Amino acid sequence: MRLSLKLLIFFSVTLCAVSVMGQGGGGNQREKNAEIYFEADQGETTLSDSTVIKRYRGHVRAWSADTELRADEAMYNSSLGETRLYGHTSLKDSIRTLSADTILYYNQRREAFAIGNVKAAEKDRTLWAHEIWYRKNDRLLIGSGGVTVKDDSLRSSITGMKMVYNDSTRNGLVIGMPSLVREDEKGSIITITASDTLEALKEKRSALLWNNVTVKKDSMTASAEKGIYEDPAEKITLLGKPSIQHIMHGTSEEDKTPIRITNVVTGDSIYIYLKNRAISSALVIGSAVTTTVAVDSTSGALTYRSVLESRKLRLGMEGERISGITAEGNADSYYVQGATKKNKDMLVNIARGDTIRFFFTEGRISTMRITGIGGGDAVGKYYRFSPAPKDTVKTENKQKQKKRAK
Repeated sequence: MRLSLKLLIFFSVTLCAVSVMGQGGGGNQREKNAEIYFEADQGETTLSDSTVIKRYRGHVRAWSADTELRADEAMYNSSLGETRLYGHTSLKDSIRTLSADTILYYNQRREAFAIGNVKAAEKDRTLWAHEIWYRKNDRLLIGSGGVTVKDDSLRSSITGMKMVYNDSTRNGLVIGMPSLVREDEKGSIITITASDTLEALKEKRSALLWNNVTVKKDSMTASAEKGIYEDPAEKITLLGKPSIQHIMHGTSEEDKTPIRITNVVTGDSIYIYLKNRAISSALVIGSAVTTTVAVDSTSGALTYRSVLESRKLRLGMEGERISGITAEGNADSYYVQGATKKNKDMLVNIARGDTIRFFFTEGRISTMRITGIGGGDAVGKYYRFSPAPKDTVKTENKQKQKKRAK
């Protein structure tokens, strides 16, 4: 009997040195989902004011229902129903995995508060923030401080100051200067920012942005009060005083001097389409106006200015340059070409028709086509924009003077 007792004591001490297991509940011990179990290399228990404090060190593992916790150290407080985990902490359940510098877990409420370098990974979304509050029963994930969301459904990265994601709808809100960067394996394609809120809609694979929305792609910048990004259609809708500004560079037709071309488009609503990592086209609906101004990059002298108005505008893009503009519905065009070294007089063209289309060559307007009932110098035909010969200009001036004399 003495030998058996010694062996029993020896094995008991050895097991305690290798693994400490315990149970904490705090509250209704009869509820199985309110229980939490621990396993660690070392552990100790203290009692303070009817509160049980349990401390665990070394390869700490805790589990409650479908949730598993791991850390280097942990402390359990029975009165608070709180487990604090420190060092290489992680939380894993049936929905996601959390990792952070520190995790506070409340097994009765099924809530976790992760602090410092927090990462939350789930099926098709990864989230980073300084702090994340995980409320499993409410199916909410709330984060703050340097929020970043990698959303596979949008093929985009979203950043902001705060976020709230709902596991029921799979939708989320990112608040505080949110930014969406559309990406692929080669890097970023387009960036959409706002000053207020971004709402990510999981099922529709789209995002809504509010207030001071800006879209940037290469040399194009678009703005509006509200923006809608639709990933399946690769379309961006701009509403509320929308506008597009596009800056291009080319050369003058006469002496090949470098020119800077600025195109501004406004309307009631604007739709921007992406294709093959580039903007393929844009559609402007309602009170559509496009203004194109080309100036000499060195002197700033006017090369040409074009204003086109209609009910609907279509802009075609090739690379970073506009390849064509089509105006439909009571289209009006005003075009002025600045004086050149060869031609001292400016060339002015005014046209009107059902449809007017501008063709661009190397970023500059080269040809205009008008169809339908209208008026002006180029009704029903192509009009090529080239400086008028001096003798023609002089003859026209003489004819005008004769008419005035009569």
